[in-house]
Amino acid sequence: MAESAVATAPSTARRPADIALEGDYLWVAGLVASAVLFYAVSGTLLSLALLAALAVLCWQRTSLAIILIPLAVPLYMLPKTLHTTRHLSFSLGEIVIVLLAAIVFAQQVLSAPRRPAQTSLVRHFIPESPFLWQAALFLVAATLATAAAQFHTVALREYREVVLEPLLYYWLILQRVKGPSGAALLALAVALAGTVVSVLGVVQIYFRPAGMAFAQFPTPQHFVQAVYDSQNNLSLLIDRALPVALALALMPGWIALFVHGRTAAATQRATRLAQVGLLLFAALMAYILYRTGSRGGEAATVFCVAIVLVVWRWKIVAAQLRRPLAVAAAAVVVVAIGFIGRHRISSFVSGHGYSNLAHQSVWESALRMLRDHPIFGVGPDNFLYYYSDSQQCAPGHITHYYYVQAGTNFERCISHPHNMFLNFWLSTGFLGLVAGLALLVMFAVLGIRAYRHADATWKGPLLAALVAMTAFVAHGQVDNSYFLPDMAVYFWLCLGIVTLWRRDRLRTTY
Repeated sequence: MAESAVATAPSTARRPADIALEGDYLWVAGLVASAVLFYAVSGTLLSLALLAALAVLCWQRTSLAIILIPLAVPLYMLPKTLHTTRHLSFSLGEIVIVLLAAIVFAQQVLSAPRRPAQTSLVRHFIPESPFLWQAALFLVAATLATAAAQFHTVALREYREVVLEPLLYYWLILQRVKGPSGAALLALAVALAGTVVSVLGVVQIYFRPAGMAFAQFPTPQHFVQAVYDSQNNLSLLIDRALPVALALALMPGWIALFVHGRTAAATQRATRLAQVGLLLFAALMAYILYRTGSRGGEAATVFCVAIVLVVWRWKIVAAQLRRPLAVAAAAVVVVAIGFIGRHRISSFVSGHGYSNLAHQSVWESALRMLRDHPIFGVGPDNFLYYYSDSQQCAPGHITHYYYVQAGTNFERCISHPHNMFLNFWLSTGFLGLVAGLALLVMFAVLGIRAYRHADATWKGPLLAALVAMTAFVAHGQVDNSYFLPDMAVYFWLCLGIVTLWRRDRLRTTY
């Protein structure tokens, strides 16, 4: 099929949701309750019984269970421990991803003899995807970099958490999630994850419970951290989730899929209610983002929100404001080049806790690592051990690459190079960098094309994926980007939304 061909999707009035919520509320409540209880209880036998109940529920509604995973992945720093002959600790997100992967694989094995005649056995287990070869290259590159890593224990853990399990999640999306309703629910799950963590941030700010992880404000500025050990990690979640919530609120065509068959008045009421709720979620996340003090997160969020607002009212902007905006953009560039000094930039990035000079020094340290390890990098999560000179935060470290200011290494426990491109190269090698860039380019090309050709049901989810990935790139220039468990899952979730659109386009074309 020629790429220029535009599919004519069915109207929302005649098109029910591929994944419906009506009638499944009790099941969703049971799934959430069993997951929360499994996560909260301490007894091993009771935990295993609850895990079995969770598996039964997941088997019954795998598509909805897959969609709910983004709500669990931010809890990766609060693992569930099973006290067996060995103390096994895994995050709730990775437990559910592996559980669902095993369930879906078993279902595919059982259904293989009954697959359609035109579907090959390989395609039955590995669905078609526009990102397939890039994903395979990324997996191979990360595997080689992990094998070549000096510190295998941390490399293997990182490999499991940010390479294998997020790829498994993408595979689950390909296998079970369908259509614009599935894509909308995936985006909505990201918005809800940011909202839930923001609520925990509010609890931390005003009540400071002793039982919440990292709740005692270890930083003198009282930056909110919620379930993370760093306010910057919290900002990474919010600068993706907030624009997603805004995109879903301002492009509400997807809501009609879930009120199929109702009157126009009922549909309008449901749409208004969902919009108000999503806007309130965005406002709450904006407050928590402000309390993190993350300048990088604030800048990425403002940029993404501006994109959403411009796209939302593009026809008005294009007709009335194109020339003023072009003049304003040119003026900003001139001012930035002519009048913004180095000290201005330094004051902006100092919200990260160290100066612009320190940022540059960390990048220089990373470049020295690349000079010595250009092919495979240093391996997943090995940056700290090559960079730090502290036996406390990096036992067994190789002290060759840390930077020094005024005769002192001020930042002794930096775990990543604070730049997306350097991080991909150092963690997964040169092939990993190539694969990462190929994924981003393919996503941008297909995502923009998808939005231009999409009907109202697809606009919200596609715009949500595009702005979430924009935040990934923008904030990733001065901080982490992909190499955290939740960020890696959301990365592949965005690719999954674009993949679902392409599949739906092919289905509605033929």
